Amino acid sequence: MLENRLKLHIWNRVLGIGVWFYLSLAIALPLIALIFFALYSEGGNFWQEKKEALPSNSNTVKPYQGIFDEISTPAAGSLWIPLPDISKNLLFLEYNDRPDCKREERAALIGLKGTDQERFVKEGDSLYFSCTDQDSISFSDSPTPFLAQFHLNHQGQLKVTFTTKYLGTSQQEIFKTVSHFTVERNQKNHQVEAKEKMIKEMTDTFLAAKCFLYDQLFDLYGGAEYAAFRHKYRLKVPKEGGDDYLFVAVGDLITFEEGKWVVSNGKTLGKPLVFVKSIQGKTCELTLWGESGISSQEISIPLSLGSPLSTNMHELFSKVHKRTESSVVCDLAGKHTVIRKGDWLIKTNGKWRNLRHLNELKDFLVYVLKGELFIFDGIETRGTASHFMGHYFNDERTQVLKIDIPINDKLTKDKNQAKKKKPALRTGTKEAEGVHRE
Repeated sequence: MLENRLKLHIWNRVLGIGVWFYLSLAIALPLIALIFFALYSEGGNFWQEKKEALPSNSNTVKPYQGIFDEISTPAAGSLWIPLPDISKNLLFLEYNDRPDCKREERAALIGLKGTDQERFVKEGDSLYFSCTDQDSISFSDSPTPFLAQFHLNHQGQLKVTFTTKYLGTSQQEIFKTVSHFTVERNQKNHQVEAKEKMIKEMTDTFLAAKCFLYDQLFDLYGGAEYAAFRHKYRLKVPKEGGDDYLFVAVGDLITFEEGKWVVSNGKTLGKPLVFVKSIQGKTCELTLWGESGISSQEISIPLSLGSPLSTNMHELFSKVHKRTESSVVCDLAGKHTVIRKGDWLIKTNGKWRNLRHLNELKDFLVYVLKGELFIFDGIETRGTASHFMGHYFNDERTQVLKIDIPINDKLTKDKNQAKKKKPALRTGTKEAEGVHRE
């Protein structure tokens, strides 16, 4: 009896284990079949390489050649798929932010940390990357699963959309991830001089330049011909063979054409460029770009007033007397001088002289001939008094002093009255014969 019960108990245990085994097998078999169906559906092979390439400028990820070149062969039932994070490696080195360049034409220079690899990208461009491990990332000239698309915003930041996408044999998407990040410009790690020698040469040239206040001569006497120069600052840019003088305002562009620096007429692409960023206080700020526009440099140069003016006009102009209705006689810096209305007197080599020749006037206007200047505007009558009127400029014409000196008419009147009172000599008299003999 006891033996029969023991056999029955053992049989029940064996039957229970069998039921659980077949029940687990019935559940597992459909799941295994479903997995194999997904991997080998449509006659494909999970490890088969695709042969269709992605166009270099495409914005959409498509099947492309060699997508599994960098995926390790399964070993011991495991599969390693690289998922690189290029945000830690990507450098934003330089940016073409020239004001004459349209946004869609602007380019950024990017690089990778720890390498000398660099690439230029424009708005909307895409680049492939290769990855052997998380710390070994490089640019790729052929398609890979790793594609970055670049966008440049108005703040000069580089926006990146990075896509990792693996495709199956029949172009079905097996795995995909998309990330977005921003890279700030990092000029400190980039040597501008090494990239564009022109920038260094331009920097040296404009650091030696001088910026002057408005040319007061053009403001007062320029007329319509020189209206464009009024209320403009003047840059004196040193150059072999003669300095270049430019009349500029904030926001103007300067470029190099036909061997000289000129204010732009709008055609500046492909040429070195200087942007007048600001002029305030005692400083003029400029931004310089080379021909490519990738390298730039900001500099500041002092604002110059030129040499000071003499404030004692009575020492400069003394003993002023009216000679005619349009001329005076005076001592100019101690020298007896006749000055006529409209005369331009310039001081060179410590001496005053009249600018009478047209060539001299032209040279003076373009700063070939320089010196302190006095322009005699004429004689102004106020009631019974006459005044000697004109303007006195310093050598750079950045400062001007209005001259208003009363004329001593007494001597002129006395001379005129003496001439009127003196009797005429009659012919044949002893007095006339005496004058004649003398």
